Order: sequence, then structure tokens, then C-alpha cells
Amino acid sequence: ILLVEDEESVREMMTQMIRRIGYEVAHCAAGSEAIDHLRENPGKYDLVLSDHMMPHMTGVEMAAEVRVDFPDLPVVLISGYSPKKLESAMAENPSIKAVLKKPIASAKLLQTLQSVLRAQKKAA
Repeated sequence: ILLVEDEESVREMMTQMIRRIGYEVAHCAAGSEAIDHLRENPGKYDLVLSDHMMPHMTGVEMAAEVRVDFPDLPVVLISGYSPKKLESAMAENPSIKAVLKKPIASAKLLQTLQSVLRAQKKAA
């Protein structure tokens, strides 16, 4: 899993949470950094987990960029907004498979990651 989160403390906490629930994780602090990292490591990641509100590039904008080079790579957004507010973005960008509302419980994170990854394997 590639985690994209601009706030260092949140990034560290999320990295630990993802590891505790059993996934390998790398992280980037910005959408542009994540896109470069994905391009340098094609096929390395099964999923991108990204904060929605970040400086310079939102999670939705990053997901659109990711879709250009990696159309089958699923993106899960993390947002303080209601998931309903991001439904139109999900409809416009099929790479966005789910939205998690902050704060995130580890059980909800695990359930969402498993669900998205399971659906991805079935589609492949």
C-alpha cells in the first residue's frame, strides 16, 4: 500500500496502523511525490491510500493522474468531509473505490482495504 498524507504526525500514525493490520506500506508526503514514486516503481503497489485535502494537489486530482498511468490501481481517499461530498468525484474517477471518513478506526480501515483489494483481484 502506498500512503499519501501531507501531515507528518498523521502519516506516521497511519503507517503504524496499516502495518499493525498486516499490510506492507510505503508513504509519500504529497500527490506529485506519490505519482513520481509510482512511475519509478511500476507494479509495486496494490492500492493507494490518500488524504483528500493536501496542498498543491488534492487526493481526487492525484487519483486522476494515477489513473492515466495505472488505470487498474485502486485509490481509497481519506477525508474529513462526508463521503457523500465525494460521491461525484468517485463517479467521475473509477479509480477511487472508497472514501474513509476521519478519524479512522483500524477495524474500518482493515475492512475497507480488504474489500477493495478483494474486488480488485476478482476484476483482474
